[in-house]
Amino acid sequence: MNSYRILIVEDEFIIAENIRLIVRSFGHTTIGIVGSGADAIKKARNDSPDLVLMDISLAGKLDGIQAASVISNKLFIPVIYLTSILNIEFLNRAIATNPYGYLLKPVVERELQAAIEIAMHKFHVDQQLLKDKSVLEKLNQKLVKRDNIINRRLRFERCLSKISKNFVNVINIEDSIKYALKEIGLLCDADGCYVELLKDSSIYKWKKHGIAPINIDIFKIKNQEFMEKFYNGEYIFIENIDDLLKDSILEINIYKDTRLEAFIAIPIYKRGDLTCFLGIENPKLISNNNWEDISILGVISEIIGNALLREDTVNELKDSENKYKTFVENIPQRVFLKDKDFVYISCNNSFADDLDILPDEIAGKTDFDLFSEKYAKRYRDTDKRIMTSGRIENIEGPYTVKGNELIVAATKIPIKNEFNEVISILTIFSDITEQKTAELKIQTAFAELDSIVKEKTANLLSLNKQLQKEVVMRIESETALIKSEAQLRYNNSVLSATLEATVNGILVVNNQNEIVLYNKIFLQMWDISDTLIKSSNRDDIIAVTAFQMKDPDNYIDKIRLFRANPSSKGFHIEYLNDGRIFEIISQPQYLEGQPIGRVISYTDITEKVNLETQLRHSQKMEAIGTLAGGIAHDFNNMLTVFKAYAHMINKKIRQDQSDQQIADLIVMVNDTIQKAVELTKGLLTYSRNRFSYIFIGCSYKSNIQFYWVIRTNRSKIFILKHTK
Repeated sequence: MNSYRILIVEDEFIIAENIRLIVRSFGHTTIGIVGSGADAIKKARNDSPDLVLMDISLAGKLDGIQAASVISNKLFIPVIYLTSILNIEFLNRAIATNPYGYLLKPVVERELQAAIEIAMHKFHVDQQLLKDKSVLEKLNQKLVKRDNIINRRLRFERCLSKISKNFVNVINIEDSIKYALKEIGLLCDADGCYVELLKDSSIYKWKKHGIAPINIDIFKIKNQEFMEKFYNGEYIFIENIDDLLKDSILEINIYKDTRLEAFIAIPIYKRGDLTCFLGIENPKLISNNNWEDISILGVISEIIGNALLREDTVNELKDSENKYKTFVENIPQRVFLKDKDFVYISCNNSFADDLDILPDEIAGKTDFDLFSEKYAKRYRDTDKRIMTSGRIENIEGPYTVKGNELIVAATKIPIKNEFNEVISILTIFSDITEQKTAELKIQTAFAELDSIVKEKTANLLSLNKQLQKEVVMRIESETALIKSEAQLRYNNSVLSATLEATVNGILVVNNQNEIVLYNKIFLQMWDISDTLIKSSNRDDIIAVTAFQMKDPDNYIDKIRLFRANPSSKGFHIEYLNDGRIFEIISQPQYLEGQPIGRVISYTDITEKVNLETQLRHSQKMEAIGTLAGGIAHDFNNMLTVFKAYAHMINKKIRQDQSDQQIADLIVMVNDTIQKAVELTKGLLTYSRNRFSYIFIGCSYKSNIQFYWVIRTNRSKIFILKHTK
């Protein structure tokens, strides 16, 4: 099996790659994959693949059928359609491009392999038929051209017989020229050298007598008048040869014949180019005033030019005829020629071998001599039709060879004469039995393929429904995922806002000792910059925080304990060197039941601890105040009694005018009782949460300063100074 270079035209990447793998498994080479009609034409023009596998529905302005039309008709590359379209309109358009196959997707490997082999075989057969047809047409042109040359030769001979009575009985042109120039001239080429065409010319007579003729180079004559005449196709007549020799720049080493006095030169052209000239050296036979003789010489020069041209043409035709004869005799196609009476004239070896005769033996025979009456009558009717119509026909039909019936494709070409009359029929035919057998197999394969396509289509419809369900489920899943992602983004936003809004410092670390999350409060509490935390790991941050602790060793031991037990929880209070007190809570972070990290919360409880201390002190003082109030109340009652008795005693003494010394003592007792009363009032005021303003003093002429002793709470007394 041959290996072919194949171009794949498919705009679906997965399908194209699948086709490429299948083609490669057959041993073929893929020169490329393109997805548009324009790219397919460009690739085919540049790389000349052996075969193109073409999809119909393509991206771009050109579909696969339009691209295939260009590739097939202009680039002469076979095309097989690989498509999922089974539509009459597209099928008719595809047929119009003369494809070599039409396969439906999905591609079946054995069907594609068979289609490729059949397409390439049919393409090679078609190319051979085109070559044979071209050869026959060229052969026909050569035959027509040869007939024209023969007719022209006859016209020259008739013309020659009319212009000279001396040439009436002369048939051969070469003999006529020899006869005309035998006594009067020499034939020279364009360089002035004598042409040895005429064996009996006067040059040999002169040489025989030892006289050398004058060799004149026409192209080197200085006389302008002579040169212009010569190049314009006019003859040159020189009466005095001595004048010509004086104007020549040549070195003439000759023996001058005294009888040579004049010279006439008539140019001879072949295919429009100056080939040689006819030189007349005998002044006794020609003169400048003898126009009749000069006109005869002009005709003779034309005949000479045509004779030279004809001689070249005949030689070329002989070579060409030999080449084409060799070609026709050896090609595998059968070739034969019949005359207008349907009688065989000649044939090639292939056709003669079929008939078991020699090629020369076919002349004079008819179809009824060579074939059965059934076939002979059919062949005769076909030849009559072509003889009447005068048109080339391509025919397919049966042909019997040595008992075997074949199917052949024949091309019959009518050969016409100059009057457009059919004078013979040239026939060339080839055996296409294998091709027809292959086409029958293709038709059978197409029928099987149609059945497979229907089955595959039903399966495809079922798969399509299933795929639609899966697509719907996938869309629903994607929609739910999108919603989940949106909810996740929302939750992350809430979490971020919550972290930044809390008064606690938050630090999240994973089991790999990496910092996962933190908030700004954490950085502010420990005086850590963004740059430091982004470039550090957990151990670096622990070192920074431990450095600020009063008991860093205890703090680090607790952290080690948490690392050793990832599921453990922790709560402890740490005292910092600057007096702050932090409450630290450590909780493990879980994912699917496994600890993956730890969340640490730092709370500044310094003010809380101080307030609790003050509260406890206040509670103590309140208890003391309550106790003092009770004591003061009872003591105040006793002082009242003491004061009453002292007042009565003092009054009694004053009435009785008793001892003055005792009265003074009573006064001192009253003063002491009054102080005790004031003290008792203070205790009662303290126990009742009251405060009083005490005027300390003032100075009228100087700045007046007021001092208040204000009891703001149960634990502290502030003295505020106000200056006015």
